[in-house]
Amino acid sequence: MKQKLFFFFVCILWVGIPLNAQHFSIKGKVTDTKQEIIVGASVLLYSVKDSTQTVGATITDNKGRFNLQELPADSYRLRISFVGYKNEVIQIDNLSANIKDLQVTLTEQSVLLDEVAVTANRVVLEFDRQIVYPGKEDKERSMDGVNFIDNLQLTGIVVDRSNNVISGIRGGAISLRVNGAPADIDDIRNIDPKLVTRVEYHDIPSLRYGDVEGVIDMYVKRSEFGGSGVVGTNNSVTSLNNSENINLKLNNQRSEFSVIGSFFNTRTKDTERYKMTDYFFEDGTSLNRKESALGTYQNNGFSGVLNYNYLDLDNKLFQAKLSYFTTFNSYSKSEGTITEENTRKEYRTSTRMDRKGHTPRMNLYYQQNLKNKQFIAFEVMGSYSPSDISSYYQETYDGNVTTDITNLIDGNPYTLTLEGIYEKRFKAVGLSAGVNQRFSWVDNQYSGTSNILNQIDNYTTNAYAQLIGKKNKFTYGIGTRGVFNQIHQSSLRRHSSNFAANLLAGYQFTRSAQLRYTGSMTVTLPTIGSLSEVDLHFNGYESVRGNSRLNSVTRYDNALNFLCQKGGFTYMLDARDSYTKNPMLSSILRESDKFISQTQNGDYLHLVTASGTIKWRSKNRQWNLMGSAEYNHFKNSTASYSHSLNTWGMDVHAIWDYKTFSIRGGYYRTGKALSSERITYGYQRLTCGIQYVMKNWGIMADAAFRIGNKHNRSENLNPYMRSYQSTFAPDNNTVIRIQAHWRFQFGKQRKSVGTRFENKETTGTTLQ
Repeated sequence: MKQKLFFFFVCILWVGIPLNAQHFSIKGKVTDTKQEIIVGASVLLYSVKDSTQTVGATITDNKGRFNLQELPADSYRLRISFVGYKNEVIQIDNLSANIKDLQVTLTEQSVLLDEVAVTANRVVLEFDRQIVYPGKEDKERSMDGVNFIDNLQLTGIVVDRSNNVISGIRGGAISLRVNGAPADIDDIRNIDPKLVTRVEYHDIPSLRYGDVEGVIDMYVKRSEFGGSGVVGTNNSVTSLNNSENINLKLNNQRSEFSVIGSFFNTRTKDTERYKMTDYFFEDGTSLNRKESALGTYQNNGFSGVLNYNYLDLDNKLFQAKLSYFTTFNSYSKSEGTITEENTRKEYRTSTRMDRKGHTPRMNLYYQQNLKNKQFIAFEVMGSYSPSDISSYYQETYDGNVTTDITNLIDGNPYTLTLEGIYEKRFKAVGLSAGVNQRFSWVDNQYSGTSNILNQIDNYTTNAYAQLIGKKNKFTYGIGTRGVFNQIHQSSLRRHSSNFAANLLAGYQFTRSAQLRYTGSMTVTLPTIGSLSEVDLHFNGYESVRGNSRLNSVTRYDNALNFLCQKGGFTYMLDARDSYTKNPMLSSILRESDKFISQTQNGDYLHLVTASGTIKWRSKNRQWNLMGSAEYNHFKNSTASYSHSLNTWGMDVHAIWDYKTFSIRGGYYRTGKALSSERITYGYQRLTCGIQYVMKNWGIMADAAFRIGNKHNRSENLNPYMRSYQSTFAPDNNTVIRIQAHWRFQFGKQRKSVGTRFENKETTGTTLQ
């Protein structure tokens, strides 16, 4: 009996040995902050239990790669070092799966960046940007590139999933890029999230990117051979709005060919508009007109893109893109009545605007890393945007036509832009410089009530230089920009030159908390359209006119930002002061018995903003909560008026994720806004959504419900033409949309891998 028991226990131990001896591997690549490979870097692996015990050791090969194999399940610290660079230590808790593509970035000992931190959300804080290394869950639960950015919950970014729009929280533009090259929303939309290695969100963009609120640069792997495609649809259940999208990519080693086709149809019907206007005349009399109308809006269009892309991640990138956008069957029309309280007359009104247009555009972009830490980039962009616009307005009284206005516009604008960028990194600072040359030619023929041929030539040169450096925990930067402009309109010749400055400063208290200051002076030139001295009549009393005497606008911005990440929490406090000298503000003139709206240079425009944001993500990455609040103070002044406004808004939402299934909900409140003399009232909205991704299929349903006041309301405070307007559009108050997509692949594919680690049990990682 004892022999049998002994034999039984020996069998159990013998069978258990291979079960407990499961081993894993860690593979990765080491580069510097410019993504240049580092050959010969030392890679040491230590046990967390005993930091003196070296479990494995190797050096990176001629491609910067390393491979540690036969590692038992345990917790480790991975130490990477190289002469002239700061050491990186990555902690990996509870290794229970192979790490296939660990991307390690070493920072030079005395240049721009110091210690950085990666939280459970895998976010690296740098002075001017946040670098996100997405996990497996972030990729698998995302339908497309836009949905992927939304799931990352970048602080300061607003994603409209229903309409595929990405904007800044302050309403500014967001520059989109893929692997460093310029991109548009269709490029982002058709990205396969599983191939994204990292996302860089520049919340303090350098002068290279111009006057934008932020930059999102997505770094994406590609198939070596074969190709892939996406077929998607986005349809509204509550209105006649839909869009269809198809994308096909063909790959051959470093080359990629792609074609994108999109069709959209937008229709809003039964839109009720109410407007009450008081006109005040020089003789002391006044006229009150109350207008009500019921209208319909429709817009159909198509866009297509042909793109060739050559990518060598360690060296160069070339992109050639040809795109075409057209609108057809685009119109708005309405029927209504106008009641004049003074005369007791009632007029019938009829308006219609038809618009046709198409825009072919060509874009060439090239970037390359040079020796001695140098970088160059060149871009050429040309576009032609002819348009055919016709608008009609008619008033009748007792069957007789009292007002009949026709505006026909045949526009032919051409644009050519040339840009060159040069960057160089030294020991303590980084230098960036560039020049942008823009040529614009406009040939517009106005006919109908007004018959004018208007030609404008505009030549603008932008040049900038910027230095950014670091000393200990203090980061500093200084830059300058020059703008040289020429405008030729008929016999008018205008030449101007302006210079602006940019200051940056930041202090990093800890690896996950920093205080940043930015100060800038920005010069903005008037648009070509605003310089055109053409009268366009709206009705028998009102018209709008351009202003060839508009001068450039100078804006002074100062911002203080505190950002902290601790555990699953992210905190951000932001205070901004923006003062604009000679702002372009609308005003109303009296001329030839008309009330003429015209943009003029005012005295000043002052905007003060204070905001706070808090985000939390659970350790199991299933719960995401976010809340933000913002206060704004507006004040503007011209020779004829001065207005001020205090307002606030808030945004609260929650997301629950389980594997590839997501549920979300939120509350959004906008504040009032002041633009020249017009106040636009805010509104409140509730949102909810559900999403499910299964292999190559994805489906998403979103709903938004406007609560409280369901009218878009605005008020004009001008003392000569005071007005109040409200619009009720049933299609926009309750919006329910369904999106679906199917992704397919063919040919030999490069395997999709994670960028940091693919260990779901890891609680976090720290770079030291």
